[in-house]
Amino acid sequence: MVEEDKLSPQHATPVESGLVRNFPLTALTWAEYLYTLGSLCFMVDARGGAMRGCRHSGVRVIIPPRKASMPMRITCRYLRKEKLIHPPPLMEGRSVCISSSGNGPVIIEVPHFASTRGKEREITILRSDTGESWREHVLEASEEAVQEVLNESFEGEELSALEDLNTNRITRILTTDFPQYFAIITRVRQEVHGVGPEGGMVSSTVVPQVQAIFPEGALTKKIRVGLQAQPIALNSLQNFLEIVWPGSSKAQWEDVTGSTPLTFVNDCVSFTTTVSARFWLMDCRQVNEVTRFATELYQEAVYVPFMSKFVIFAKRYDPYEAQLRVFCMTDDKEDKTLECQEHFIEVAKSRDVEVLEGKLQYLEFAGNIAPVTKSGEQLKFPFQAFHENRLPFAIRVKDPHIEAMGR
Repeated sequence: MVEEDKLSPQHATPVESGLVRNFPLTALTWAEYLYTLGSLCFMVDARGGAMRGCRHSGVRVIIPPRKASMPMRITCRYLRKEKLIHPPPLMEGRSVCISSSGNGPVIIEVPHFASTRGKEREITILRSDTGESWREHVLEASEEAVQEVLNESFEGEELSALEDLNTNRITRILTTDFPQYFAIITRVRQEVHGVGPEGGMVSSTVVPQVQAIFPEGALTKKIRVGLQAQPIALNSLQNFLEIVWPGSSKAQWEDVTGSTPLTFVNDCVSFTTTVSARFWLMDCRQVNEVTRFATELYQEAVYVPFMSKFVIFAKRYDPYEAQLRVFCMTDDKEDKTLECQEHFIEVAKSRDVEVLEGKLQYLEFAGNIAPVTKSGEQLKFPFQAFHENRLPFAIRVKDPHIEAMGR
C-alpha cells in the first residue's frame, strides 16, 4: 500500500479493540476473466482519508472526513472469476471489465481497460451482498455528485491530489454502504427512464433516430424501460429481424418481416411490438439466408472492445536469425514478463489500441525480415483480455547485406 501523506492520518489513534469492527469491501474488475493484482487494506476513523493499492492495482478508496461513523477496517481486493460460485449475469456483448453504512457517500476508484468508443459503450456497476444475486448499483457517480463529496471535505492541495487519477480510464464508484462485491461491466450504452400508464418516450443518445414510444395505457404501472442502440453500417432496410433474449443465453434470431408491418418515413422505419426484445433492421438480397447472415454479423458486432498494447521481444542467437515473441497486453507490465528473465530485449511497443476480445490477431511483415514458417502459414493468435496473449516464432534476415529492419 502507498499512503497519501496529506490525505491519510500520519499516525493511527489508539482505540479499544472492542470498538474496531471489520467491514469487508471487495471490488472486482473483470473482463470475462479476472486477474489478481493485489489488495488494499487500511484503518479509517472520523478524520477520513484516501489510500491507494500497490502492485499495479490502481485501486483507490477515498473516505471524506466525518463519513465513518466509527473506526473501521477497509479491505478491497481483486478476485479471480473462478473464485465466485455465482458470477454476475452477462448478456452477449457485455464483459465484466472490474456491509456497513456510513454517514455519507465514499468514493472508490478502479482502473478499467474497456474501450467505450466515444458514446457507443458505457461502464456500469453491479453489486452483490452474497455473491449469489447481483443488481445494478443505482447511486450514480456523476461529476457533480463526486465534486460535491470532495468539495465539502477537502481543500486546496488535498483536492488536487485526489484529482490526479481522474481520467477516462478510471471508474469512480460512489457508495454509502459496502457490499461484499462490486463488478465493473462494459456494455452498449443503455438509456433508462421510468415510464408509467400515462405513456412516454425513450430516445437513444448513440443513434438519435432510435426511439421507443409508449402510448397512453400501454403499461399498467410505472416501470424502468431500457433502450440500447448499436450502430452497424448497413445501406438500406429490407428484412426485419427480432431476437427474444431470455437472460444471458445465446442469441437466436428469427425473421419476423412478414408478421411485423413496417412504416417508412424518410430514413427511419417505425413498427409496433408487445414484447421486450432486440430488434434488427437488416438489408439482405438473399431472403432465405437472412437468419444465417444475421447470426454471423451479430457475432462480429458483439465482440467486446478493450484497450491493449502490443509489445515485441527479441533474442538474437545467430547473425541472421532471432527469436521473437509478440504480446498483446491488457493490464500486464512488460517489465514483469518471463522474457525479461530470459534476457530478451524489448524492440517495439505500440500505444494503447482497441482490440476485440476473442478475435484472432494476424501478423504481417515488411522490410528485410521474414518469419520462419511453413509454406502458406499465417501467423496469428487469439486475444483474451487479462490473459498472457503470447506468440513465439523465429525470424530470419532476407538480405544479409542490408540492415535487419522491418515492420
